Amino acid sequence: MNNNKQFKSSDGYVYVYDPIRAYPLSYIKQAIIVLEQKIGRRLQSHEVSHHINHIRDDDSPKNLEVLSISEHSRLHMKEMLVKRWGQSNSNGDGSRSAHGKQSNNSVLTGRWLALALVRK
Repeated sequence: MNNNKQFKSSDGYVYVYDPIRAYPLSYIKQAIIVLEQKIGRRLQSHEVSHHINHIRDDDSPKNLEVLSISEHSRLHMKEMLVKRWGQSNSNGDGSRSAHGKQSNNSVLTGRWLALALVRK
């Protein structure tokens, strides 16, 4: 930690000193503070701040949005699947079945998603 009460973590997020809100560690993600100022309230326990452009230290208000934890997980899971298998079908969403074939569904669900996650 440094004396100017802000630092960038090894995973790319900017943290700022806030001994009241971030007890016991005294640091909180800057993105949370900026987003709460943008929306005029504190994030609820089921909400997270999401960097729209995926640049973790770009905490500008226009780059931050509120997502539920489940929405955030779904978004990153879909992005991970697209990254893993690439753009493959006419819809351009990159979805594939657990067997690596193109899927008619835009999102993998249920047991196919579970199989896709363990398949390397």
